[in-house]
Amino acid sequence: LAVESLHVKIGVSQIFRQQLSIDDLELQKVKFNLSDDSSRLELKVKLEEMNLFAQQVDLKKKQVDADHIFLGGGEVFLQTGNSVEPDTVAAEPLDWEFRLGKIELRQLGYRMNTTTLPYLGAGIAEGDLVGGVVNMGSQVVRMDTLNIAGGWCDMELAPSGENGQVTIVSQDTQPALPWTVSAGTLGMTNGSFRMGTAGKPTAELVLSGIKIQIDSVFNQGTVVRAQLKDLQAVQQEGITLTSMQADVVMDTTETSVHGAYIRTQNSWLDLNMQMDTDVGYLLQQEPLTVNLKGTIGLADVLPFYSDIPHEIHQQKVNINTAFTVTGKRLQVGQLILDMPGHFKITGSGSLSSWQDMKRMKGTFILRGELPDVTFAQSFLGEQGVHIPRHMDLLTRLKADRGNWDS
Repeated sequence: LAVESLHVKIGVSQIFRQQLSIDDLELQKVKFNLSDDSSRLELKVKLEEMNLFAQQVDLKKKQVDADHIFLGGGEVFLQTGNSVEPDTVAAEPLDWEFRLGKIELRQLGYRMNTTTLPYLGAGIAEGDLVGGVVNMGSQVVRMDTLNIAGGWCDMELAPSGENGQVTIVSQDTQPALPWTVSAGTLGMTNGSFRMGTAGKPTAELVLSGIKIQIDSVFNQGTVVRAQLKDLQAVQQEGITLTSMQADVVMDTTETSVHGAYIRTQNSWLDLNMQMDTDVGYLLQQEPLTVNLKGTIGLADVLPFYSDIPHEIHQQKVNINTAFTVTGKRLQVGQLILDMPGHFKITGSGSLSSWQDMKRMKGTFILRGELPDVTFAQSFLGEQGVHIPRHMDLLTRLKADRGNWDS
């Protein structure tokens, strides 16, 4: 541990009441290094500047009223080792409560390398937390607002099927209780996200211009509740998400997304999903019910499927569907696909073992009005088949263990 400059001013007028104040605490150019050659663990922490003003530190009640904290120019690097030895000693809780007035964050970054995740980096240009409480004993964090500008995340995944040493993590003999985190409003502007695979020259997903606002956030272990008020982002060589809203619940008795509204430059979707169980049992015994309606602009599909016929690049498809699904059964109550002037198709049916083509069984009925699907001629090439206009469609598709009949 090294500190280039340390300045501290402590008020002790109430020391006989076991109270004091930190009138000024300033640290500059802090460095902390930790390494373990046997486990290949390495931790490096750098911090250019830290300031703290705490009006009251109550030693008896174990409470700190931190009116203002400033952290600037910080960087954390963590490289994990190949194994983690079990910790058989229960840690004593740090039973302190910190009441936060405002925390200013400037130019902070975090980078991590593991055997399963070659690289993870994240950071912010600016951030401000206003109003908060951290209780170490009860493991509770409450925040009024946290706003971030210039947040970024860069992730590289290990290639699929890569052989390597497996990280063995042993659980403590004393199970850890989950922290409870709640926040009034979380917001970010001008964010970016990149996800790729190690060794590949291009990234699979690149997002920029991310703007997000989330209200009424609650998290305790696997329980999550939040109201997504707005999400905007631009995908590199892809679609532009202009708006997204949703109420999200992931609880022990409910997993749901209600009132989801997604809009791009060419499309919009309304989505509701409901399942009466924990998200860990997704698509198992309890059915997932989905209702989806909206309009999909084919211009938004082009970046992902370039073989769409040129004649319909600017067309839009209206969709309205309702279905339930588990790991073994797919039940479609309604399916409507409508491209005005070209086709309107309705369908319903059910399939069992729908995830396994060799075991799939069921029927699906399709009806359609096809005034002009001549654009599909491009898929047939030079096979000599002519697609006429003004057709009707009525077919019953039957699946029987990998065989399809109509």
